[in-house]
Amino acid sequence: MAWLSLMSLVERTAQNPKAKYLPQLTGLRFFAAFAIIICHFGNQALPNLPKYLARLNVGFYNAVGLFFVLSGFILAHTYGRKDFQSKPTRNRYFAARFARIYPVFLFALLIDLPVFIVNNRHAFEASTPFRLIQKALLLQTWIPTPTEVSVRWNAPSWSLSTETFFYLAFPFLAPAIGRLSAKASMRWVSALVVGLTGTSLFYDLMVAGRYPLGTPVGEALEKAFINAPYLRLIEFAVGILAYRIYSEIQSGAMRFSRKAWIAALSILASVYVFVSIVGGELLISQGPSTLFFAAIIVWLCTEASRIRTVLENPRVVLLGESSYSLYLIHFPIFYTAFQVARKVGPLQSLVTNQPLLVVSLLAALSVALSVVCFTGLERPMRKRIMDWYYRRMGATTDRAVIEVPQEAPAVVAGK
Repeated sequence: MAWLSLMSLVERTAQNPKAKYLPQLTGLRFFAAFAIIICHFGNQALPNLPKYLARLNVGFYNAVGLFFVLSGFILAHTYGRKDFQSKPTRNRYFAARFARIYPVFLFALLIDLPVFIVNNRHAFEASTPFRLIQKALLLQTWIPTPTEVSVRWNAPSWSLSTETFFYLAFPFLAPAIGRLSAKASMRWVSALVVGLTGTSLFYDLMVAGRYPLGTPVGEALEKAFINAPYLRLIEFAVGILAYRIYSEIQSGAMRFSRKAWIAALSILASVYVFVSIVGGELLISQGPSTLFFAAIIVWLCTEASRIRTVLENPRVVLLGESSYSLYLIHFPIFYTAFQVARKVGPLQSLVTNQPLLVVSLLAALSVALSVVCFTGLERPMRKRIMDWYYRRMGATTDRAVIEVPQEAPAVVAGK
């Protein structure tokens, strides 16, 4: 869903010992992941919404972009001063990235596989082993796959493929962006957002109308524009640039004006809501919202506020730590429940007559199980993989537990 991805607990950081833990961004991840649930099932919960409100609900898909921006910001915060010319540094970085995203990704694919086969038996039988392996190796957005495999088999996991591309690009992007001044970073953010918005408008106005979804060309073009790692890389780069601006504010080299920042956030929020109601899908997910997310992140890290206090609450932080699991397991949970309901008359009647109640209960169940998945699988497997890596490298076990991850879905999230 990012998707996508973002980090977790306050574990010590071997990557950058001076990096300050930012619990407010961990808390923010939970709300981003929950927005993806609303995007996927909100219209099903409230099927009779007015069209403009239903359109606004689709705007929650934006949380994918928030995960991408967050990912760039947090990776820059954690690894920004590292020398990626050093082979041991690169190896530690990639081992930590693999430990961060792959165990839960593979688990989510496996628990969703039975539902995928039952609901899409023809598509499963028609899928070549190459397509299934491609999905399992996080290559589905690099080499577009049929919709049946890329979307219906744990749909949110597409963003992990895009996030993997970001991880590969980060060692090259971070040093270049780290040399920019605050003013140069602001100019680059503006230029990237303008370019991204232009691309979005081109797709919405010139491409989507001529080649609608459901046609082979339309499906291919949607993947080329909306899911493409090379375009979504802009959101990730904006996150790194946002961190550069934040670090300049922290050092005193750039002045932070609370009133100006609040005014900018208010304007950007208004633009976001307007675009969500009247814009096309790509414009929603990749246009002006990218700038809005970058501004929100810098504000949360710079300014004390009631919102920040809520996000730093230990219970919210735990939910944020579990957000990657929530992002990946909510689809199997919802579709397994719907599949069972189809076979049981009273349950199907409940889904039909009380959709809001059913979706709310399934969302609550997904949140609860995501905490179980985080504490029972995600965190232990990350530690185990890093323990193995450090033992293999001849390093002390102590260093293995230290991955401060705050980045996401990977998280990350998506359709």
